[in-house]
Amino acid sequence: MAAKGGWRRNSAHAWVFGPDVGLYCQPFHSRFHPVFASILTVLVACASEDGAQGLRADDAGQDLGGPLDLGQELDVGAPLDLGDGDMAQDEEGGCGSVMAQGLSVEALPPSVTDPEIRSGDPDHRHLAAAGSATGRLFLFLPGATAQPSDYVDVLRNAAAGGDDALGLSYVNDARIFVVCGSDPDPDCQESFRIEVLFGESRSPHVDVGPADSISNRLVKVLQHLGWTNYLDGDEPRWSSIAVAGHSQGSGHAAMIGRFFETERVIMVAGAEPAPWTLEPRMTPPARSWGFGHVDDQLSRAFRRAWDNLGIPGPPSIVDSARPPFGGTHQLLTRASPNPTDPNPHNSPIADTSTPRDAEGRSAYAEVWCHLLGL
Repeated sequence: MAAKGGWRRNSAHAWVFGPDVGLYCQPFHSRFHPVFASILTVLVACASEDGAQGLRADDAGQDLGGPLDLGQELDVGAPLDLGDGDMAQDEEGGCGSVMAQGLSVEALPPSVTDPEIRSGDPDHRHLAAAGSATGRLFLFLPGATAQPSDYVDVLRNAAAGGDDALGLSYVNDARIFVVCGSDPDPDCQESFRIEVLFGESRSPHVDVGPADSISNRLVKVLQHLGWTNYLDGDEPRWSSIAVAGHSQGSGHAAMIGRFFETERVIMVAGAEPAPWTLEPRMTPPARSWGFGHVDDQLSRAFRRAWDNLGIPGPPSIVDSARPPFGGTHQLLTRASPNPTDPNPHNSPIADTSTPRDAEGRSAYAEVWCHLLGL
């Protein structure tokens, strides 16, 4: 297939601009797909032998479906204490504070930043640093079919801690677990993600040109906002960017960390243990974190992906603990999701699904701040 332009890797595993330039069984986000029967159908398929096909790396006989039983693996501690709103930074503000809840988040249509970007997509969400500026951009990539407006809480907390925060709207209407689930190509997930990230014609399952790639959309929104300190010419200055994502978006974040040395990579409820997760990475494992729910149907899969990526473990339950959680970078919760969206896959990060304390803050705000180093 003819190249559209994008990034290609050189022999040192760096990436240069040129003309040549994954899957996991992810339950539908119940926030956006209210037909419960459909959700159950997908979850059952994900947990089945056939539905787990695309989750496997090189152990095709391994069952990756179903929640992970950690009972014999670590001390799970007590249930999550939602507290009474007395987190450490309440008085002075900052990440995790009550002040963060009141920060104004701005909307920006992607096509406003570049006429070549397709119109009609959900708006970006952004807000400038509200605390002592860190000189860092927090970039968040939503899950499949989700949009930045579904993750406002984490953006606010990052900004309250001093980051400029950006929830990026990108082409995410194709579900990688669906399109790669029946594709025998072991590199299906990798090709899918590279096309979404860089606009290179690599996958038959998506059609993302250079203008609509994550890379171009990021550059154009940074130029539009005047946040050019996060750019090196027409390229992102990845060393000043903390890249995070939820679900399918977490796999994109991990893929970015493979090709570029970012400030850090944070994966929430993702990624998949596909062959690409075993490749050398530019962002060191010591600057990568994972956070998920034990009862997530994907917990077995993303835990294996984290191990493939070299994320420091062992796993630790956050519910009865405080940072730094024993120094591990693999964090898990057992807390019941918010009844508004009782989906364990969404609860660690999505606004409608996270449990909340007496002040209305996400009970995971302290975990988010730890992941961000704020």
